[in-house]
Amino acid sequence: MNNDQLVKYLKVIQDSIKTLPLDVVLQFTVSTVDPKIRKKAEYIANFVKGGGYFAKALENIGVDKYITRQLLGFEVEGKLEEGLNIVVGILEKEKEKAQRLKKIDNKFYQIIVLMYIGLGIFVLWWLPLLTQKLILQIGSDERIKKDFLFSFLANNFKEVNYLLWGSIYGLLGFTLFLLFYVYKVHRFIMRLLPATRELEKVNDKITLLTIFEVNQTETDAIRQMRRIFGNKWNLDKVAQVFITRPYDFSKTDLFTQEEKSLLLSMGKLGGDKGVIRFLIRENEVKRDYLIDKIDAFMDYFRLFAGATVVIGMWSFPMLVIMKISSLMRG
Repeated sequence: MNNDQLVKYLKVIQDSIKTLPLDVVLQFTVSTVDPKIRKKAEYIANFVKGGGYFAKALENIGVDKYITRQLLGFEVEGKLEEGLNIVVGILEKEKEKAQRLKKIDNKFYQIIVLMYIGLGIFVLWWLPLLTQKLILQIGSDERIKKDFLFSFLANNFKEVNYLLWGSIYGLLGFTLFLLFYVYKVHRFIMRLLPATRELEKVNDKITLLTIFEVNQTETDAIRQMRRIFGNKWNLDKVAQVFITRPYDFSKTDLFTQEEKSLLLSMGKLGGDKGVIRFLIRENEVKRDYLIDKIDAFMDYFRLFAGATVVIGMWSFPMLVIMKISSLMRG
């Protein structure tokens, strides 16, 4: 169930449970949802009918735990409608973020394809051509065998085994497809960027602030915070002191010092949620800025990769030509 399908499905349930019991609504949706997700909708309806939680059913069919854990907190407390409203809002924001990250992915794919095509041209066309010219220039097999580079080229590219090199090239392409397009390994590589790590932090910050904004009591918010984050960012320590010091986030490095001061002041003044809404908006702006920053980096990286391919394809032949000239002079 992709993001679009999930949002449409949850919106139908969100609107219908205002007047009908959840199990009736879920059974009704089985016949009305997109046929592509009908089996999953049927599983959810049967799971809830058997006494299970709706959020748990969603998790069982593969919905992100980040979403289901938030929804479970509301469902356990009998606030499923409110929880659906929040989760749908989060998913719609995630959709927007995912679309922007997809553009970054596409730029990374362009880099990989460029380098892959460049490697193919280099190995299957440029090196055989270079080897033919090498043999014509030097002529003597003995002189070629004395040099490791010349010997390697002559042995492998004098008469190219296109079946062998083509198979290796195809296997490499399939491996790159799996790594980057299917498993998105580059997302892990991109975590080396400070902006990517900061983006994860900002996303968690927005999630946490949203929990405190939508819950009527701090007790409910803390309970959900525990379920979703556990000891991440040391938020378990925040939960321990929250009763005596509301909105004291000094024990976590999730927030900046200025944000901690604002939240602590809010707690002392009775919990006016205007501060929370302000911080959510500020961090949403920061999230957009970080995505733009990562996007700009990918533009530079794409240019760098292109330059590397071009330089690499020309510098190697130049090395060979220089070695030939040196050998001929000797």
